Amino acid sequence: MQHKLVIFQSKERLEEIENPELAQERMKEIYEKKGYPKDWIDKILRGIAIRQNLTDEWKDRGIEEQRDYAILTAEISKATFGITPSQYKNLKTYQKSQKQTFGITWMTWNLFSPC
Repeated sequence: MQHKLVIFQSKERLEEIENPELAQERMKEIYEKKGYPKDWIDKILRGIAIRQNLTDEWKDRGIEEQRDYAILTAEISKATFGITPSQYKNLKTYQKSQKQTFGITWMTWNLFSPC
């Protein structure tokens, strides 16, 4: 039974490669099942489409190396948001570690504080 499921999922993914709209529909259904608002889902899908158009344009203009795509993306991000994707990742990691530190401190405080 498990093998049939894997084969079915593999067939679906191959169909999605041939027709990317199928992948978008599947993604949309997943987000809807998770309870995300329709306008948020549409915004995400528009962002993906815009990104695809942008990378297609870069490819048409001769960009071939993955590193070049990363450099261009970082420059656009920095000009738009004032921060590169790697800086954003570091910031999110720092914020996550701060939340964990706060949680541990809070639990310790409650554990040893008098009732």
